[in-house]
Amino acid sequence: MAQEEFVKNLNASLAVDKDVARELFCPLCFSFSTEPKTVDCPAGHMFCIDCIDPVLQAGDPCPCCRGQFTELRQVPLVVKNMIATLKWHCKNKDKDCSFTGTSAQLQEHLEQNCTKEEVPCGFSGCNERVQRGSLTARQKKCPRRPVECEHCESQIPFITMSTHLKTCPSFPVVCPKSCGTETTRAELKSHLKDHCPEEKTKCPIPHCGKALKRKEIDVHVNDADPKVSAKHLKLMLKEREAMGKKEKKDKNRLTDAIAQRDQLSSDLSTLKADKLELENKFALLEEERDQKDQEIRNLNSKDSLTFVLSLPDFARGAGTFRSDTKFESPDIYFKNTKFTLVVYPKGNVPLGISSVYFYKGYGCNCNDTIDVKFKLMGLRNAQWREVVQKTVRVPFSTVRRGHEVGIASFAPFSTLRNEASRSTEGSLRLEVTMESKRSGTPVMLGTMT
Repeated sequence: MAQEEFVKNLNASLAVDKDVARELFCPLCFSFSTEPKTVDCPAGHMFCIDCIDPVLQAGDPCPCCRGQFTELRQVPLVVKNMIATLKWHCKNKDKDCSFTGTSAQLQEHLEQNCTKEEVPCGFSGCNERVQRGSLTARQKKCPRRPVECEHCESQIPFITMSTHLKTCPSFPVVCPKSCGTETTRAELKSHLKDHCPEEKTKCPIPHCGKALKRKEIDVHVNDADPKVSAKHLKLMLKEREAMGKKEKKDKNRLTDAIAQRDQLSSDLSTLKADKLELENKFALLEEERDQKDQEIRNLNSKDSLTFVLSLPDFARGAGTFRSDTKFESPDIYFKNTKFTLVVYPKGNVPLGISSVYFYKGYGCNCNDTIDVKFKLMGLRNAQWREVVQKTVRVPFSTVRRGHEVGIASFAPFSTLRNEASRSTEGSLRLEVTMESKRSGTPVMLGTMT
């Protein structure tokens, strides 16, 4: 118990000098305090801090004189000395305890030394309280005192010892089969299972099935009767055959497991080889990508670019073409800008006139003006010859992303079809040249849309 709590529980009747003690007690809770406070009322009354602090916070007057106060003050040093040195009788004075001392000494006396103070017995399950001076004698006869079991050496409450002995694993018991063996309760089961000569057990020969007392087994196994011997021999041969089959089955399982392991190992090696091949292919693709990127950078740095869009089997498919039939090129890169070339062989403005456009993808804010030359080529005697040529000039800044630029009326569809029918293999191609003019006024050399 904390010192402050202990002191607050002291009764003035226990003080050696009761008159002094009454002066030091709080007039509100009638408790003794080791840390009292005085208030600045006219009389300077003293209270314990737990009682007077709420009064101060509420702004109420002094509980004793009703005078106003505004603060709590430390008590004079002489009062503190009186509190610390005030003598007390033991609370067990009426039980003939003659102790007197300060509050701190009294607390230590009651907690450790007073022979008249009631304390718990201390043993598990015992709720009795006795005077400290009688504790040793009480514990010697307490029904819940721990005592050692003479068989298992465990600490058992005295009152439950008889119950413990009924289940104690080390308690001595005699074999119930009357073989004369004395063992412990814990070892009895093992004795009956493996050792007791009077306990019945089965013949060790597999599938014999005869149950005899253990002491009779040897006689039974070595029986000279030909019928018994023949039966045992037959059973042993049968067991040996069964064991042989089991051994063969286990061997086959082992062989299968080894084969499966080898197959898995082979599959793993194949997977590793495939992984290595894929890694090599990936490395080659990365190298090819880097080369393509470099080619694109090289193309972007040039001021001119020529590329070809093939129109294969044009003559054969011409009869099926509609206004929305189109031929489209792969991506084209020029001046850090991506383009796509599209040819509508039958056109749509006007219908029956082929159209050529290029569409701008992503690009930079380049102010160069470019000339785009479109040349339709036919194949004659293994040589490509020009059929139609038109050019459009346009600044980069006028070409917005996703918009088309080109010639809506490039050439009549009949011209393309007739040229294709005269061309070897019935094919055509469109040759496009893009050339940067750096800057200048747009010049329309064809029809631009």
